Amino acid sequence: MSTIETKTVAEQTVAFIEMQGPYALVPQAMGQLYGWIQAAGLIPTGMPGAVYYTPPEAGPPDEARWAVFAPLAGDPPERAADEQGIGIRKVPERVVAFAIHKGPYETVGATYDALGRWLGESGHTPVGPPEELYLNDPGENAPEEYLTEVRMPIAG
Repeated sequence: MSTIETKTVAEQTVAFIEMQGPYALVPQAMGQLYGWIQAAGLIPTGMPGAVYYTPPEAGPPDEARWAVFAPLAGDPPERAADEQGIGIRKVPERVVAFAIHKGPYETVGATYDALGRWLGESGHTPVGPPEELYLNDPGENAPEEYLTEVRMPIAG
């Protein structure tokens, strides 16, 4: 894990898919989202990510609520989620505390723990659900080489 830092993340327009169920469905949701983006004639730009509304320890995996997203080029209009849970929204500029996790997704919990300790010690207040930004392609990298930016939106 890298050191914990803060930064401002610029506003961006993203396609998203809202999900409920085990986090193991993230790869399937990503495939569904990118298929929708292609069918809609949109252009993804930058790295995809996820927002986790339900902490893993908060209940049964089938009740977990989360979303995956992909930044879009240009400025397509916002769209409410359709029957598949897919839509387009603007994510406002925000300040985040973050650390880079290197390794399998199953071991990212240690980075969340360190980020939580840092938040408590630094006096920063979380103002939204945690996010992950996937910095490299799991199809092209071994699990021990996965890079995930773990983010927590904080009061600026």
